[in-house]
Amino acid sequence: TDIKPNRQTRLKQSIQDILQQSKEGDIALVAFAGEGFVISPFSQDRETITHFLLALEPIIMPVYGSNLTDGIKTALSLHKNPAARLHLIVLTDSLNDQDKEQIPKLLKGLNIKLDLIAVGNQKGDIIKLPPDGRVLRQNGKNVIPNTPLDALEAFTHQLGGDFYHGRLIAQQ
Repeated sequence: TDIKPNRQTRLKQSIQDILQQSKEGDIALVAFAGEGFVISPFSQDRETITHFLLALEPIIMPVYGSNLTDGIKTALSLHKNPAARLHLIVLTDSLNDQDKEQIPKLLKGLNIKLDLIAVGNQKGDIIKLPPDGRVLRQNGKNVIPNTPLDALEAFTHQLGGDFYHGRLIAQQ
């Protein structure tokens, strides 16, 4: 809830913007929490992807967390031709040491255009769980995730990508 109305809504709005801007080519949707999951394989059917997106809720993810490395690994598993150009658009609110070490190895040698969109802010806030709004706690304390904006921007540039903070990205 550190951004209004909340991170989940902002994330969905960003993906809807991307779907509207991207009129041609195949597009896939991968979600990640503690693990990465294919929501939709590559398709030109943006309407179906939108329906999947609307149903996507953190509570349905079998493993809590924010495993960016596994999310990217899952996305890359859909890309069957490593020589073909891939536009990878990543929306995340976290980056850890494992990500910094593993993601460059995953992307090495691939023909990828990377856009990373940071969702959230550096202050962070509590996580309210559906359906009753309970606050996520760990070891008796409220979990308050912050988004490491500077680290995400530096990491994205290290990978040769473009960094965005917020909802919209520029027309491609």
